[in-house]
Formats: sequence, structure tokens, C-alpha cells
Amino acid sequence: MIHVTIKAILFDKDGTLLDFEKTWGPTMVQVIDQLTEGDETKAQTIADSILFDRESQTFGPGSTFVVDGPQIFASAWAEILGRAPGEDFCQKIDEMFVAPSLEFATPFLTTRGTLRYLREHGFTLGIGTNDSEEGARAQADKLGFTKHMAFIAGHNSGHGAKPAPGMVFAFAETTGYAVNEIAMVGDSAHDMLTGQNAGATSIGVLTGQSSRDDLAPHADHILESIAELPALLKLF
Repeated sequence: MIHVTIKAILFDKDGTLLDFEKTWGPTMVQVIDQLTEGDETKAQTIADSILFDRESQTFGPGSTFVVDGPQIFASAWAEILGRAPGEDFCQKIDEMFVAPSLEFATPFLTTRGTLRYLREHGFTLGIGTNDSEEGARAQADKLGFTKHMAFIAGHNSGHGAKPAPGMVFAFAETTGYAVNEIAMVGDSAHDMLTGQNAGATSIGVLTGQSSRDDLAPHADHILESIAELPALLKLF
């Protein structure tokens, strides 16, 4: 059980609220096809650069796409495609992801019910993701998450990308809570470090690609999924 008073929860999105593979596997196929315009060699090179198996539509362990925004992997993509790297190309990548990721966005079966339960019990909720803010808001609107959220931020919201603590600080400023009243909940070491770097409580979930051993060095608590949050927070 948590022995400090948690009043607000900042959730990672992919792998925490959404099934990462079901959402981003088919999305990535569409984006790579669109970027490479039928050039099979370039398509495979891009896929290899992020450890993506186009046939199974799955990401290998350590894929930069799983935890990072395009500011990390877009430079390699630009080089493969013979395009100029930089902010404009990153923005283009972000824009290309929005429509297919909205089409394939797949929440876990317990996500909606857990968010509703936490809100009904007085918790202030937010989303902090290394996806773009535009993509996160579009998915939250479609899936019915927005009504539960006091804050939604992406890598391009001006708070920095995880594992930097900026999203937690911005969430604290928006909600009026101190960082030690906030829990950062996510499925990656990046998420745990984000909470740790901000001075918040870090709660790991095992619904993404990270194992318990991956999360343990940086997590205050590790759960099977967000469905276990009410018990951890002593709501029943």
C-alpha cells in the first residue's frame, strides 16, 4: 500500500492505457508504406532502424520507437529517405502518425473502468506521453478518456520529453498539487525515471514491453496493470 497521500496521477499512454502492439503495429506499417512510396529497400531499412517486424507488426526489445518520440529516431529516417533532418521532418512524422493511430487505438479492457473509478474517488488524472500532443488528444477524444483528464501533454507540448521531469512539473502546476502528491504511472524505465527525476511516486505496470526487472531499479511500486491501482491506493 502507498503510505504517502497521492492526489493526482499522470499516466503514460501507450503500453499503460493502450495496447502498444495492437495500436502501433498496424499504424507503423501504414506510416512506413506512406513514407517510402513502394521502395521496399527503404521500407525495410526504416523498419530495421526501430527493430520493427513488418510481417508480425511487432517491435523488438530496445526499439527506440517504443519509448522515444520522433526527435530520437527521425534523423535516421531522414537519412534513409534522403531528406533534411530537423524539426520540420519530426513534425511531419508526428502528423503522419495521427490518423492511423486513431484508427487502430486499442485500450486495454480495464482502462476505461479504472479511469472512471479513480475520478469518482477524487483523483485528478492526466496523460504524459512521448507521442505528440495532437495524437494523444485525438486518441483520448475518440476513446472517451478526455472527460477524465485535467492535463494531456506530448513530447511537443513544451515540457520536454520523458525521462526529463518537465511533464510532471507541468502537471503539478496545472493541477495545483505538489510533486510528492503525484504518481507517474507507466510501463517503461523512461516513465519511472520521469517520476523519479521530478520527485513524484513512480508506479510501473507490466502491460508493455518492460519486465519487472527492467522497471524495478526505478519504480516505487510495480503492478500487473492499472486495474490494480485502486487497491494500491487503498480505495477498497
